[in-house]
This record gives sequence, C-alpha cells and structure tokens, in this order.
Amino acid sequence: MTSYDDVRGLWVDHVQRTRTWSEDRSHAVYMSLVQQVVEMLRGQPELAPQLLEALRQADPESDWHSFLYAVLVPNRMLAMEDPDAFRAHPEVAFSAEQMPIRVAAALVRMTAFPKTDDEAELARYTRSWFGGRPLAPAGEEWPRRADGTPLAHVVQVDLNDDWEMMRPEIGLPSRGLLQVFHDLETYGNPEDAGDVAWRVRWFDTDDFDGFAPTARPDDLPIPACTGPLAARPSPMATVPSVLDLHHPDQDTWDRYKRIQTWLENYPYTHNRLMAPDLAATSSPWGGDPSRLVPVSRLCGYGYNEFNPDYQKILDAQLPLSVGDEHVMFADINPGQFTDEDWFHGQRHLQIWMRRSDLAERRFDDCWAFIRLDG
Repeated sequence: MTSYDDVRGLWVDHVQRTRTWSEDRSHAVYMSLVQQVVEMLRGQPELAPQLLEALRQADPESDWHSFLYAVLVPNRMLAMEDPDAFRAHPEVAFSAEQMPIRVAAALVRMTAFPKTDDEAELARYTRSWFGGRPLAPAGEEWPRRADGTPLAHVVQVDLNDDWEMMRPEIGLPSRGLLQVFHDLETYGNPEDAGDVAWRVRWFDTDDFDGFAPTARPDDLPIPACTGPLAARPSPMATVPSVLDLHHPDQDTWDRYKRIQTWLENYPYTHNRLMAPDLAATSSPWGGDPSRLVPVSRLCGYGYNEFNPDYQKILDAQLPLSVGDEHVMFADINPGQFTDEDWFHGQRHLQIWMRRSDLAERRFDDCWAFIRLDG
C-alpha cells in the first residue's frame, strides 16, 4: 500500500539522483516517475486527496508543485490528440460513452490587441473578429432578413490563419473566410422558417486583395453596431454538458464538472499572451478555478445541455437521410464581446447543420437557435 510519504520519497530520490544529469535524460526519468505515480493513483484512488492537499499547500513556483500538478491534472492537449488516454487518467476515469470528446475551434477575444474601429487597419493583423463590418469583395451586399431588415454581423473567422489546429477533424474548410449574421431576435422556432433571419457566408479563397470592409447599412439597428473586437481561433477539446449525465452520484457529477471546467478554460490559458486579463489563474485541482465566460466556438459540443424540444425542430427543418446526423456548427456567446442586449439577454446563439451539408460546404442549409434554456 503506497502512502503520501512514499510518493514524497520517490520525488526526493529523483531530485537527488538526477541533479547532475543532462536535461534530456532527467526529463525522461521525470516523465517516467509521473506515469508511475499516475498508475499508483489508478489502483489507489484514496491517495489522491492527500496529494491534492499537498498540491494546494505547495509553493506554486516549486518543482514539487510542478510534479504534483503533472501527476494530478490531466493534460488538455492529450484530450485532443488521444482521447482514450485522457479518459484513462485517474482524475477523469470516464468511458468514451460517458464522456465523448470532440475538437472545436474556440474563438477568444484578443484583449491585448490594439483596439480600433477601422476594420481595414485591423485586417492588416488579423481577419478574425467579433462584430464590426465584414470583409467582402466589391459589390457584395450586406445580408438582410426577408422583410429587408439588415442582419447584424456576429463574427468573422479567417480559416487561413495558422491555428496549430486539426481542422480536418473539426470539419471546417481548410481556407477561406467564414461569417455569421443574425437579426439578434429570431428564436429559431418552426414558424421562423421563411424569415431568413440568419446567414452563414463562406468565401472560398486565400487571396483577399480585392476584399474591403462592407459599408454599414444606414438602417442597421444601433445594438448591431458593436465591434470590431479581434478574436483568435484556437483548438479546444469539448464534452457534452454535465447536465446530460444520466442520474450521476455526487462524486461522478463533481468529477465530470471539474473536467468540463478544465477543458472550457483551456482556450483562455492558451491565449494568455493576447488576453492576459482573461487567462485562467487556477485549476479545479489547485483551488477554485477562475469563473470565465463560456467561450464561443465553431463545431464541437456546445455549452448548453441537450434539449429534445430543439432536437424536434431540427428533425423537422433539417430532415436526415440514412447515415447522416445533425452537428453544431457554431455556439456564439455574446457575453464575450458586447454589453448590448443581443439574443434576448445575451443568450447563446447556436447554429446547426447536417454533417453532410458541412462536408459539402452547403452553409445556406443551416438552422439557428437562440438558446433560452441555459
């Protein structure tokens, strides 16, 4: 039976033995020791609370803290690269059925980026932003609703950026400019089918020489005039909401919620250089995590739980062929980028498509919901 003192002893022995070793050799042995202790935890879960308390008490700048962190905290990149290995970590310990994982493209504000109201100036540095005016070729008109009301430009994402991400796995095109428009008020009920209250527009190009910010229509509603606010696409692993668990006990609920929070905070941590004020400063294992605004994303799982009422609408509006399925294309949280009353109290906007339509880039075939249940 391994004790906390045994783990501490292994660490002290490692430090003493490797003090004069090369960095590469020392790191290899260090990672082997981390895996050894992880295996101990898998067979002896009662050891975890002692190590967690030691993590909380350790100096955050110490090597002992770093070691405990490596042992206790699941690697979030591993969730994208090897989901089974991530789920096997003793602090996760869920099956693929209990915790399916999908990679998404997170959209995080770049708050350290110089603020400007000039989209042409901003486009010199990035073509991804919330709000503002969309880029388009000359002659391209601002999208409007069926009754002529101009739609708000919600977000623009440059797919040509170097994201260090697995876009084929996510399902997005490998190049081009994606733009989302919405009238900010249409819920996505069945009777909204003819309103043309939203639009996803994709320009399939990597040459933007002929692109320029589209002039705002004179009749664009004032609340729709927010931005532009620079955004950074980055990869994140997503899981379904903890509310989708089927009758979990308290331990299962807490463990799942801890992992979900850990994964949801990753884009902020990954983006700390461009948004240091938003970076998560703690983890669910080292203390209470920072309360961060749920991040907007393309694809993956949304922040809201599964709702059969919305699924019925999707089944009617986007009927499926055999072998097809509905996938979430976008989950936009206006709380990231505007103080205006978008989407009836800053509710999440979700856009759904058939997987076959996403694969064939038929972005006109989509359905949008303002989620009132989260």
